[in-house]
Amino acid sequence: MLLVNFFSEGFYCTLFIAPLFLVIMYADIAFPISSYQVFTYRIPLKLQNSVKIGVRVKAPFHKRKVNGVVVAISDTTDYKGTVRSIDSLIDNELVLDKYLWRLLEWVSDYYLTPLGQVAQTALPARLSSRYKPPSRIVVAFRKAPDVALTNAPVQERVLRYLQQKKGPVILSVLKDITSNPSSVCKALLNKGLITWDEQDLLPDVTGFTFSPIHKKVKFTKEQIRVLVDLREGLESKKFIPFLLHGV
Repeated sequence: MLLVNFFSEGFYCTLFIAPLFLVIMYADIAFPISSYQVFTYRIPLKLQNSVKIGVRVKAPFHKRKVNGVVVAISDTTDYKGTVRSIDSLIDNELVLDKYLWRLLEWVSDYYLTPLGQVAQTALPARLSSRYKPPSRIVVAFRKAPDVALTNAPVQERVLRYLQQKKGPVILSVLKDITSNPSSVCKALLNKGLITWDEQDLLPDVTGFTFSPIHKKVKFTKEQIRVLVDLREGLESKKFIPFLLHGV
């Protein structure tokens, strides 16, 4: 308690001020390595409201920064060495809720696999910071040059071809005109004559359609119970994990 004495309007006053104590929080982080050991890090004050069990963070590990999953949070630590701080938060929202987290803990225990590796395997590839979807470059005609490209005949041929197409063209198609379409198109792009876009390649699932199979199936009592639980879960329109044995 801090006492502050001051004189105001003929009165001698004492003001009691309670100091503000900042609670230091720690997080145990599992990294996707072949070790069951977790590592303790200090949670920066700006991240204390965001770091929760199951979120992914980036933290210094040896001489580099590595993605890991928070497995525990505490206001104390038994570690006697220098505790380093979490660098940043990867996910703005919780990607591993308590139900999925319990499942991952069970998988780690049952299959004797480090929790960090289990979490990395369970997450979709698109949630990995190292993942980059396949893509392709498309270029398109933008405008005609103010001055004829007489000193760059290859650029002129490519530009004329794009103008005739009247729409985006995949960069690799231009190999019929030049052996190095990337270099030629970048030169045209720098002159403001074409556009250059990178498009993600989405998987084609049109071939994964199957004709329905009409077959009378007699379920066992255990299978009926499972089907009822699955149907109730689907109708609730909430995420509910199910672990099926002996499928």
